[in-house]
Amino acid sequence: MIIGSDTVVQLETWYNPEALLKSVGFVVVDRATESQDETIAEIKRLEAKYIGCRITYLPMPLIDISSSAVRQLWSQGKSARYLLPEKVHGYMIKHGLNKG
Repeated sequence: MIIGSDTVVQLETWYNPEALLKSVGFVVVDRATESQDETIAEIKRLEAKYIGCRITYLPMPLIDISSSAVRQLWSQGKSARYLLPEKVHGYMIKHGLNKG
């Protein structure tokens, strides 16, 4: 499951976090709200507490756009073409993910 670094700090508030962390692999990507050092520290803490959990940190360039903003544009009949990488936008259009 791909989650933002702002969400990794909330994983323990999810339903049955121990079972979730042991059965689902997580990929954590940067969000503007968290520093890389804080994210890495949280991942290490979770890995120590939940032995066997799989959390991979994927540092990447920050793009200041949220999925909520993209969905809102599409719900208004507007395009998100210039807010998303070309391949991502094309995939979403091809698979009808822009339709609510």
